[in-house]
Amino acid sequence: MFKKLAVAVNIAITASMVLTGVVAYASSARDMSLEAELMAQLKDLKLHSEGKTIQRVYKPAKLTITEPTYTVSLDVAKERKITPANVEQFPQVFCLAQNIYFEAGIESVAGKAAVARVTINRKASKKFPNSICDVVWQRKQFSWTHDGKSDRIPSNGKATWAQSVAVAYDAYYERKWDGLVEGATHYHADYVKPAWSKKIRRITKIDTHIFYE
Repeated sequence: MFKKLAVAVNIAITASMVLTGVVAYASSARDMSLEAELMAQLKDLKLHSEGKTIQRVYKPAKLTITEPTYTVSLDVAKERKITPANVEQFPQVFCLAQNIYFEAGIESVAGKAAVARVTINRKASKKFPNSICDVVWQRKQFSWTHDGKSDRIPSNGKATWAQSVAVAYDAYYERKWDGLVEGATHYHADYVKPAWSKKIRRITKIDTHIFYE
């Protein structure tokens, strides 16, 4: 009798272990599947944004994508080694952050990242200077550099400046948003139509800017 009971107990324990293993495997497989799906989505989207609609133009069709939520707060910026308080010690990131702030301060994170990518794309091109600061301050390339206004960040613009610094850091050092505007080296506001825009390929429109390469 005791022998039969011991066998029954062993069978029950073995069955429990098998069931636990199956559940764990299924859970692991499910997590891996979800992770793979998420990574595929992130790879396709290339960035996070603030939930605003982004229109991307790919040949031969136009695709409208609503990006997931992504925000960069002042607290997040402070957690990084490069912060609004010390960014001037890093000239290339500082120049990039300035360009983001003055060119796309009112734009979403995606809009800021797009301007950052254009600036970086220019640095990589043989047609433009080979440093971020030289690209930004190239004569009459970005309107804020020659509009006669102060380049100081106003007290009510600290949150936007912190976000601009964070985006600049991510774009310059972390290579985030690579490919967001493909190889775009030019853009203009959607309320103007410069003559040069007809001579180069349109890539996409993000917020109020239209991008070209």
